[in-house]
Parts: sequence; structure tokens; C-alpha cells
Amino acid sequence: MDIALIKTDPIEIELPAIIVHPDSLKIGEDVICIGSPFGLQNYVTKGIISKYVTPYVFTSASINPGNSGGALINMNGELVGIPTMTLRESQNLNFAICPRTIRYFLEKNRIEYYKSENFR
Repeated sequence: MDIALIKTDPIEIELPAIIVHPDSLKIGEDVICIGSPFGLQNYVTKGIISKYVTPYVFTSASINPGNSGGALINMNGELVGIPTMTLRESQNLNFAICPRTIRYFLEKNRIEYYKSENFR
């Protein structure tokens, strides 16, 4: 499990990513995985949160090579995880780095971020 942060120049219209509060995740909650699997640009898959155990969120949203490192978001547009891998021997067993681990990484490296403190 690796997390890398890349600094870029600011863009004209930039909306912050809000990281969901880890305790607000619900099993069965709808999520969307955004990425570029196999080089396909602007690709989106939908699934649910199947399980949440630190350091991973398990999801049925498809994660393929190219999706990893993208975003797993909920229906409120909050970051739920960073897609990382899928088990090829399985059917729809996909993993994303959980929000608790993402928050820990950012705080450890003294990087400011936006938090969602909503408990649903």
C-alpha cells in the first residue's frame, strides 16, 4: 500500500476534495470509482461499500489497471478512498485505501486538507 502526493500548479477553477469522516461510512453505501483503466479516459464505475476494515475499503465498484490512484467517492462527492487493487481470482473484490489511512498520511506529512465531519 503506497500513497504518493504530487504537487501541481493551481488551476483556474479548483474545487477541494473533501475526505469523508471514517466513522460515517456505511456498508451498502453507493460509491463511484473514477479513473482511466487500460488507458480509457474519464471512466466511471459504480458499486457499493462491501466492507470497511482499516486500512481498506472493500467495494464492488470495478478497479482495473489505470483506476488505481484515482478516486472512490460517495454520492455527496466526498472522497471515500483511493482505489488500489482488485483480486483477479475473485469476482468484484476490490480494495481502496480507506479515509482513516489517507487522513493519517496527510496529517503525518503536515498537509492541510478538507474534512467532512458529517455523521450520517
